[in-house]
Amino acid sequence: MPTYTMPFDELNELRTELVRLQPLLMDAETRDEATEELIELLWVLYGTAYLDGTNEANEQLGGAAEPSPERFAEQAMKPIEDKTFIDRVTEYAETADIENIYRVADTDAHRLYVGGELDAAIENGATTKTWNTMEDFRVRDTHSYLEGVTVGINEYFATYDGDEALAPGDFTLAENNCRCRCWLTFGY
Repeated sequence: MPTYTMPFDELNELRTELVRLQPLLMDAETRDEATEELIELLWVLYGTAYLDGTNEANEQLGGAAEPSPERFAEQAMKPIEDKTFIDRVTEYAETADIENIYRVADTDAHRLYVGGELDAAIENGATTKTWNTMEDFRVRDTHSYLEGVTVGINEYFATYDGDEALAPGDFTLAENNCRCRCWLTFGY
């Protein structure tokens, strides 16, 4: 199951940095600078996730796709419910809510990992993608609905609640993305 979870070292580093930044976020005089530092940290984390996803798809498909900095930036800045990750992080930074910042980071890292996989699969010539879940009690109903569904590589997966996504974590509703653990497999 190639779902992406941040590696242990990255998780620890992120937690350590959030603990370090929390008092700076609580202080109105240092909040803006600390928020900028946090966004830069997450940008690097997301870039690593995207690269890892690209590498995973290359391994799965025997390909040699190169990561696209343009596609990475486009996916990283994709609005979900009209908010980019910067908007969400800034909102939580205003109250020094490190648990929700961590949740945003975890969710978006997974989304960018799967986005890197999908971009590489397209570049490697895959023609289909299949939605996979962990098939456990934590899978949300809208994702269980998609288990095993195969669509064309550029087609959307549609949930019964009317939401659509090209890949896990890419839905328009935040509730369908938050801490998603689903993944794609690809075919020709």
